[in-house]
Amino acid sequence: LCNHNEVKTQVAPCYQIESMRSIPSVVPFQFRKGLKKYSQLRKKERWIYTLKSRRLGYTTTIAGYNFIEALFEPNTRVCVIAHTDSAAKKIARIYWRFWLHLPDWMKEREEFSSMRSSAYELILGNGSRIVTSTANTESFRGEAYDVVHMSEFAFYADIESTLMAVLQTATPGARVDFETTANG
Repeated sequence: LCNHNEVKTQVAPCYQIESMRSIPSVVPFQFRKGLKKYSQLRKKERWIYTLKSRRLGYTTTIAGYNFIEALFEPNTRVCVIAHTDSAAKKIARIYWRFWLHLPDWMKEREEFSSMRSSAYELILGNGSRIVTSTANTESFRGEAYDVVHMSEFAFYADIESTLMAVLQTATPGARVDFETTANG
């Protein structure tokens, strides 16, 4: 059997991100000091609101935590809402890249395998599901989510309607992350 606590330490190398340099490449994610407070807050709070600077790695960090939860907690449903279709695809690629960089022996295990993937969805063998969508779509409605990540929510076309619709999909006790840069 697989000892999940031991395996979690081996997952760290899967955190690969696209380099911000002009030549496209994949590099290890560097956890920045500014994210330490978020990580500490995440240990005790279920709902977190973050007003952030650009390019610090908040979205990637939140995705990393959500990926680990989906990987090690069967049947976890994660909903990620972005402000644009392009942003939704970029965030979905973050999750896919995490899965691609898992150790081969993990990907070969049924519970960690990828059952299906699309530009917006990753379904794992353990029944967990990670769905990314845009704020102006109906695709997240009708589901129940254990984890909700609202990225760049200050830029949603209709913040109030989106918040009402998305938060109705959150299960009791769901983890909800609101993160955004300033708008205005």
